[in-house]
Amino acid sequence: WHMSYARRLSERSNVRSPGNERVENLFDGTPGTGRNQRKYLILNYELLKNNNIIPGFIIRYDQQYILRKFKLKTANDAQSRDPTSMEIYGSNDDNPNVYAINDWTQVSQGDPWNTSLGLPFARNFLTGEYIITNNNTPYTTYKVVFPTNRGGSSESMLQLNEVQFYGIDSTTTSTTTTSTTTTPPPTT
Repeated sequence: WHMSYARRLSERSNVRSPGNERVENLFDGTPGTGRNQRKYLILNYELLKNNNIIPGFIIRYDQQYILRKFKLKTANDAQSRDPTSMEIYGSNDDNPNVYAINDWTQVSQGDPWNTSLGLPFARNFLTGEYIITNNNTPYTTYKVVFPTNRGGSSESMLQLNEVQFYGIDSTTTSTTTTSTTTTPPPTT
């Protein structure tokens, strides 16, 4: 079922995104299509990587979840901006500054999609499920980074339309489906 009720969804303050193409769009549940699409666009993706910052996002929940699978939806333009790799880390550090957390555990380690996401070339397409088989630990905070994109160093941007996380609520055995909602991150 969908992991729900994110308390905080954050991006680094040095990530440049247009005002209507912010990180909150990844989990807003309204993927849209074409020009009505609400996507996340990182304008300075390659510049950040050249400065040893791998762009992505951090999402914090009010309770712990065991992440089991995820789906990604490509955005409406430029296939070269699609991520081709993704790494997911978990933490239970409750530091309010999520960028000061140092105790991350890689959740995606060893999974075949860790080196090649294989996103479709079609635009606005929700991919199949990527299963995470080696995570049995519940976390409140997940960090997702995108080390590579389809365009390589010749593409300076990265974009996604929608991300869906699926997991197990560590406080119950219920499998109720809920939608993902977020609170906008603080201004930094």
